[in-house]
Amino acid sequence: MKKWALRTIYTILAILVVAGLVYHLGLRHWCMRWGTTNAEVHATLPGDDLFPVYSSEVTHAITIHASPEKVCAELVQAGIGVRGFAVTSPSLEDLFVGLTGEGFDVSG
Repeated sequence: MKKWALRTIYTILAILVVAGLVYHLGLRHWCMRWGTTNAEVHATLPGDDLFPVYSSEVTHAITIHASPEKVCAELVQAGIGVRGFAVTSPSLEDLFVGLTGEGFDVSG
């Protein structure tokens, strides 16, 4: 193999190793707690009892200065279904119904 090709491969490997170290040592902690306060990170949330033992924990949060009713109404207006704890995106059938006005049966 040519000398320049080996040098290029070693340079790329070195850049990847440095990028991995920078992420793991510097950015990973921030990325896993994005937008949260210490109180939110250590709080017991609904569903925590379902998985009492886990290997890693990620908590993301945003602050919205509006009532839950207003937020749900805006999400529904944007086409996102809000059901309990889950936020669902429109399915292919929802898009088809929106285009044609009639659904389809996939059960057979």
